[in-house]
Amino acid sequence: MNLHFKKPQKLKPSSKFFVRAKPLESGRGFHAQFSAPGLVPELVGGDNRPQVFPTEDAALLAAYQAQEAVLNARLQLRMRFEKVQKMSAVELSAALDEADLTPTELGWICQTDRVMAWLDGTYDIPHMVRVIVGLCKEPENVDRAESITGASVIERTRQ
Repeated sequence: MNLHFKKPQKLKPSSKFFVRAKPLESGRGFHAQFSAPGLVPELVGGDNRPQVFPTEDAALLAAYQAQEAVLNARLQLRMRFEKVQKMSAVELSAALDEADLTPTELGWICQTDRVMAWLDGTYDIPHMVRVIVGLCKEPENVDRAESITGASVIERTRQ
């Protein structure tokens, strides 16, 4: 069984995770629908048409299984082709200490909210952060990074 089927529609990408059982207009079953942030909602099915499930529970289970398969496929695809080891939050924290940087100082370059999300494990830490923190172990590179960033800051006046 093909776990998901994209029905040709003009749907917007979802802003949250969801699974739902959509009752058929005829009242004789349910379609299973799922989505994740950034994905267009999809119906579970095969042979280019959505599958009909006899009960709401069966449709929900199929939607959960399809969502799990899509999310795990993304993880496996990313891991298969990466050539660098991403930093963990603990490694980033230790690297910041070693470079004598605070999260706020790194945030001056990479946005403070992102740095905090990396440190609490909400988001993967991109490889460029390892490079930037490594370069910032030398004080002249910190000064250079601050001057480059400072030159691109646009000051706005409040109205």
